[in-house]
Order: sequence, then C-alpha cells, then structure tokens
Amino acid sequence: MRSGWGFCRFTPPENRIMAELQLNTAHRSAIATAIGSIFNAGAFVVRSGSRPGANETATGTLLASLTLPNPAFGAASSGTVSEASAWTGTVAATGAPGHCRLQNTGGTQIREMDAAEAPGSGETAIFDGLVDGDLIEGGSLSVEYDITQPEGDTVA
Repeated sequence: MRSGWGFCRFTPPENRIMAELQLNTAHRSAIATAIGSIFNAGAFVVRSGSRPGANETATGTLLASLTLPNPAFGAASSGTVSEASAWTGTVAATGAPGHCRLQNTGGTQIREMDAAEAPGSGETAIFDGLVDGDLIEGGSLSVEYDITQPEGDTVA
C-alpha cells in the first residue's frame, strides 16, 4: 500500500441522483442556534443602496451600526432564533435603508440581507423608526431579525 496517495471518483452530472434532505425540528433548531451564536456581541450595520454581495466590500452610506447583545439571539423554537433582547440604537446619518449586514465580534461581515419596513420574501430586517421611508440622523432605530433554518433542501 502506498502512503500519501488518495483516490477521488468523479460522477458525471447525468449519473447523479438527486435527493431531498429533511431535517427534524431539533436538528433545525441546533443549526439556527449555532448560526446565531456567531453574532454574539457583534454588530448590525445598516447602509443605503442595494446589496453588493456578502463577500464584497461595503457600499452605500453608513446609516447606523448597532452593537449586538451577548447572546444576540434567544433560544431556538421550531428551527428559528429571534433577537434575545431589543436591538436598538441611534441613527448616524439620514437616508433610506437599502441593505444590512450582520458582523461577528471581530467585525467580519458574515450575513447580508435587504432592509424592509415589513416582512417580505427572503431574509429581511424589519425597522421601526422610519419617517417616510428614511432613517433620520439622531433618531432611534429598533430592528427585528430572525434566522430560520429550512426544513429541507435538494442535494446531489
């Protein structure tokens, strides 16, 4: 037997079997809890404009940066975690919130989502404190945010 040699087999896409992955509630809750713990004592950053992409440099005007509590999220329920306590802060600049980023305690951007006044499709942060769609410098900001681990997905 040779030492240091590995074996890898390539399966062409036409020969792959697609399967649906199903997670039970306890597993979904454990994943949501683990994801939420990444943001303990991190930051929730609000910027104007559209999302540049989770791996891209921040764009738009910095409207607010809220320091998150530790823990940032409460106990999971049915695969969902919600903020552990109120995420509130003061608005740094006037403008319409376009996107938000969640950062870990080291300031690394981990998650990015659209900003909204009300829940929509996809991952959104919901704001209280908007005046005609804008955050106003010096005003208060309150944010609602959940992380939900889906029940299943299709895998190859």
